[in-house]
Amino acid sequence: MTEKILRFVRISNRYKSFLITFLVVCGLSQVSFSHPIISEFSASNSTVLQDEDNDYVDWIEIYNPSNNPLNLAGYYLTDKSDNLVKWSFPAVQLAAGKAMIVFASEKRRSNPVGNLHTNFKLTTDGEYLALVDKDGLTVIQEFAPSFPKQFTDISYGFKESDAGGTEGYFSPPSPGVMNGASFQNPIPLVNFSHSSQTFTEAFSLVLSGAG
Repeated sequence: MTEKILRFVRISNRYKSFLITFLVVCGLSQVSFSHPIISEFSASNSTVLQDEDNDYVDWIEIYNPSNNPLNLAGYYLTDKSDNLVKWSFPAVQLAAGKAMIVFASEKRRSNPVGNLHTNFKLTTDGEYLALVDKDGLTVIQEFAPSFPKQFTDISYGFKESDAGGTEGYFSPPSPGVMNGASFQNPIPLVNFSHSSQTFTEAFSLVLSGAG
């Protein structure tokens, strides 16, 4: 897992060769993540994943891209940029290279031996979503000012191997397992007001969909 370097600095020609040599010798050409990430989420879960109450609720996938297990105690999830400590993780271990699901259901459940539920839901129209470090101030990752419009049973995020890169939709969603290839322009299913059959008289056909 590599972390994309988003900042660039100007280095004089005098120091370029020295820096390249230093990176090669020290093996710093790739920087590993040392914190969890939001790899996928669903703001309109209708048939994909049920919680322990057999409800289909919103969910957020948290992935550990590091080579070591992470204790999530003290990290935060929030849907409000002015309240970075809205929901905190209990003391749960997330194994290296593994993912877990947090339900965004407003059910407020933080028992570390059960399913986790935040105190907020996600909106299909798009809103702020962030993962915040244990200091309650440092935003590790955010969808800002909001993630785009969401569609029923189509999730959103990015490949774990491309965390921090291009965001996209996933169909089908893959909660808890490795994400597939994302695509940018989802085409919601179209619902027809009449089922397929033989018609002998004129009728009005109504098409509807999530878009």
